[in-house]
Amino acid sequence: MAVLLVHRSRANAGSVLALVPVLLLALVIGMLAGTPTGDVPPVYAAYCTQPANYPCGDGRTTSALAVTHHTSPGHGTSTVVEPDTGETWAITAQWCPTAGGQENLEYAYATVSWSGSQWQLSNVTLSNNIVGVSICQGDTCDAGGGAVHSRSYKLLVEINDPDPGGNNLNKVDYVTTSVSDGYLVMDPTETQGDCYLGSSVSPSAPSFVATDEPYTFTVARCTTNCDITGASVTLYYE
Repeated sequence: MAVLLVHRSRANAGSVLALVPVLLLALVIGMLAGTPTGDVPPVYAAYCTQPANYPCGDGRTTSALAVTHHTSPGHGTSTVVEPDTGETWAITAQWCPTAGGQENLEYAYATVSWSGSQWQLSNVTLSNNIVGVSICQGDTCDAGGGAVHSRSYKLLVEINDPDPGGNNLNKVDYVTTSVSDGYLVMDPTETQGDCYLGSSVSPSAPSFVATDEPYTFTVARCTTNCDITGASVTLYYE
């Protein structure tokens, strides 16, 4: 109604201006009457602090996540698992000021799939300061005829550190947004011959999480190689 009054012709301008304060007051009273108190939670800016990490020559630090697939402790067969396809990871990097202050967060995504012979990356989405994702092949067992089965891999994520605002990398969170079913890998140590796939199993949880959070990221994180030790997580199946 107030908008309609404002757009009336100039002939009624005087009466329109006189009505505006009354309409605004009525509008405010109506809004307050219809708004329950205490229902809107306050919003807080996340505060964090992080000392400077080792200054890598190219300004990039590497985060690592070692992933393995295994039956859950309560499963009748304790063995490793090979995913039917794989999983998708949501990656969150957090930077913090040296003296403390508001966090800076950025997000990336990557899908890891088992091709039948190796682990592969797809659907990789990077951010301004999460600049690269690569994968290291994990443990395999010989399935005969040149075929292999695998249960593990390692993700490597390259991150600008510090960020353009001078904040230091504090931690990197990893969360699965989807996990496929898998198959039991029987005799993965090949004690009785070639390993082979058993029955189908499903993830024991809707998602799995891990955090790469050393006190500081050291010189060992300045290169992107498969020897880097970071976070680790086991995806359980039942």
